[in-house]
Amino acid sequence: MKKLVYLLFVLLSFNGLGQLNYNYLLHKTYAQRFPTMFDLDNGTPNSLSVEKYKAYVGNIKKIAEKAGDEELTVETDILIHRDYFYHSEFTKESLGFIDSVYQLNTEKKWRWLEIKLEYLYGITYFNAVRNYEQAFIHFEKLAELLANTPDIEIPDKLLYYYKIGEAYYFFSDYLTTIKYLELALTVPPYTQDCKRQLTHTANTLGLCYQKLKQYDKANYYFQKAYEFYEPSCYEKGVWKAIASGNIGYSYYLTKQYQKAKPLLELDAQSAIEVLKDYGLAVGSLTPLGAIALDEGDVALAEKYLSKAKKCAILSGQYKRFELLYPQLARLESAKGNNKLASVYLDSALIIRDSLSRQFNALQIMRAKQKTDFEIHKAEVLKLEHEKSVSLFIRNSLIVMVILLMIAAVWVYRWQSHKAKQKEAALQQAQKELDEATVELNGFAKKLMDNNQLVETLAQKTGEENAEIINQLQRVTLLREEEWDRFRRLFDKVHTDYLLRLKTKYPELSPAEIRFVVLSKLKFSNNEMATALGVGSDTIRQYKSRLRKKLQLSEQTSLEELIESI
Repeated sequence: MKKLVYLLFVLLSFNGLGQLNYNYLLHKTYAQRFPTMFDLDNGTPNSLSVEKYKAYVGNIKKIAEKAGDEELTVETDILIHRDYFYHSEFTKESLGFIDSVYQLNTEKKWRWLEIKLEYLYGITYFNAVRNYEQAFIHFEKLAELLANTPDIEIPDKLLYYYKIGEAYYFFSDYLTTIKYLELALTVPPYTQDCKRQLTHTANTLGLCYQKLKQYDKANYYFQKAYEFYEPSCYEKGVWKAIASGNIGYSYYLTKQYQKAKPLLELDAQSAIEVLKDYGLAVGSLTPLGAIALDEGDVALAEKYLSKAKKCAILSGQYKRFELLYPQLARLESAKGNNKLASVYLDSALIIRDSLSRQFNALQIMRAKQKTDFEIHKAEVLKLEHEKSVSLFIRNSLIVMVILLMIAAVWVYRWQSHKAKQKEAALQQAQKELDEATVELNGFAKKLMDNNQLVETLAQKTGEENAEIINQLQRVTLLREEEWDRFRRLFDKVHTDYLLRLKTKYPELSPAEIRFVVLSKLKFSNNEMATALGVGSDTIRQYKSRLRKKLQLSEQTSLEELIESI
């Protein structure tokens, strides 16, 4: 019966009754329209296709146009185009639409629209175009506008701050994320949906503080995320489980296992049975398995980690294996399956490396976009300057202008050609330097990671894993042909460092030079010993001999000298 009544309401809305229902929106402020417009943007009316939704909102637009309400007309038009702002296939249409509204507002100067347009530019560049630097430029403009506009005028200020913080969270910029999300929590929630947004805001704040290892603050915000929901709300139970899992994970990280276990179990059960969110379940089952291993209960650990593995596969979330595989390696090692443990460790390193490359690619893309923007800005300024000079000369003397324009064109083309050649050379050099830096860092990181694994396995597993340790030590050892490659990469990144070193200190032996290079890269004594295939005592002897050869006083640091060469 309820469905029949709702269907009748929708049908009548398209036949003119909608004009009566929405007359109360006419000639109101943005804040007064907000509750209704927010509902229209977030699912009201329900169950309509995209085309029917556009027609439904289009009816309200007709009411506004007929009544001469320009603000309501523009706001309904934005709703009609809302699906454009998130999809790359509509990039041209979405930016064209935003530009047209922006031109309109240069005359109208409506503050609420200026804010909304910066938001729309930001999400379009971020989600559809993936030009992150342009997105952040608009997000920062949005933040400045929000800071200088009273809360009462912009009821969705909370949502805007959250979206800005979410963008920075995507790039793991936790401090900036915290800045905007804490601003969001200072804004009064004007609707029930805004109150729900408080939950997401508090939860993301908790995750930021957890990443920064400020666990008390993290747990405070996780608890807040749960408390923001009304007691009667269905989702409150779900958020209790999610908050419990996040708090439990903080306890796990601080080794408060007795507090962590019941909270993680509640989250895992809710994720599987209620939410069907298997990725979320992996996040709680994995630390439960790790706790069981730490407590020596191999059977219980196998139960948790087997279930976590199944959930990770069901979730299709590749990143979930990053934390799961090391624990599976520990489990197999505890069961005596050293070969399988080694496979899991290798897989964990591969996944970690893959995720790191993906994130680095995003960072490089953003850096390049920033550079491109600065170049474009400089070119625009240059062209504007040249234009003003040309106009001045033309107004002064026609003949001279013609001659100067011919000369200017020739010079401009020549300069452009030279600039392009120079830019191409610089870009190629920078590309080679970047590639060498990434490869050198990867080389060094691999050596450090393998050394860490050797130490960890040696401490935790004893003699039973000796074969794995020996294999890792052989891989970590820097052989002669690898040293040659390592040296070439080092020379690219630290130009002429080795030449300066040999020129200044020709008496240094090849082994001592290798020691200096690894010291320059911040290797620890153990890492240098492993890479060079010598003992820790030998490293200390290198240091002692170097100090004597270099005639260093007791007050002079060897590390500072190496850095200063």
